[in-house]
Amino acid sequence: MDIDRTAFHTGIPVIDRQHDAYIDMVQRLMRRCEKKSLKPSQIHAEVKEVVRYAVEHFDDEERLMRSINYPAYKTHLEKHDQFRVRLDGFLHTLKHGGIDGDYGAVLTDWLIGWLEQQVKHDDAKLAAYLKSERR
Repeated sequence: MDIDRTAFHTGIPVIDRQHDAYIDMVQRLMRRCEKKSLKPSQIHAEVKEVVRYAVEHFDDEERLMRSINYPAYKTHLEKHDQFRVRLDGFLHTLKHGGIDGDYGAVLTDWLIGWLEQQVKHDDAKLAAYLKSERR
């Protein structure tokens, strides 16, 4: 399944490039998870890569928000923290072998759904704020 990248663009070039890279990783993970006999070890590296990239992206975005004294910084940061906690839960389940046949679908659906909500709500507000500050 190919994901429409433009739906995840904010108009902030660096963030849009990072969202594109994130989508690439999730799509790779989705393809891997489509295999019938999925074992935790087969997707562990891909999930860890998504975690690493998400943390890097959040760090960049949070640095940007602090640099412009973004008024909704704390709320945006809380969403990032919620993502980190939930993804840690997925990793814990994966590490301890408690996955079933739907694990990959649940994980990838959540990864894309979360990004979609984040872009529509929080990232869109950040982009609008940046645009208004440039005037």
